Amino acid sequence: MQKVIFFSLVLFFSFSLSAQSYEALQENSELTIKTKWKANQAGKKELYVKFKNTAKSRLNVNLELGLYSAGVLAEKAQIADCLKKCFWHNWFRPVHLVIPEDLSNNDIEGDDFEVKVLELKTEEVDECEETHD
Repeated sequence: MQKVIFFSLVLFFSFSLSAQSYEALQENSELTIKTKWKANQAGKKELYVKFKNTAKSRLNVNLELGLYSAGVLAEKAQIADCLKKCFWHNWFRPVHLVIPEDLSNNDIEGDDFEVKVLELKTEEVDECEETHD
């Protein structure tokens, strides 16, 4: 029994620490959008996007992100997902990966680089179905 409790605590703290490295990009009454940058094996930075459903039901999400360098829109990324409503779903929700094609690591690390939400559409639904743009 002690091993199960110990394992549960280790698992809980490991998830807590990994969740803390994400920064909230935008929050509202239905949804929290969190992001973090991480280098892949080749050293290229990639943007990890994670959602947290704070609505009272399942939620269709259509998100368009803008990657800005020196105040100029350099790239766009679109993400569509249906978020089920459950405590465990928020913990084990898939992470969406945005790989910038035209931006270098220096561009991303620059003081004038910014990620903005260009468009966000959410819709509460009874059942999750495939989302369409």
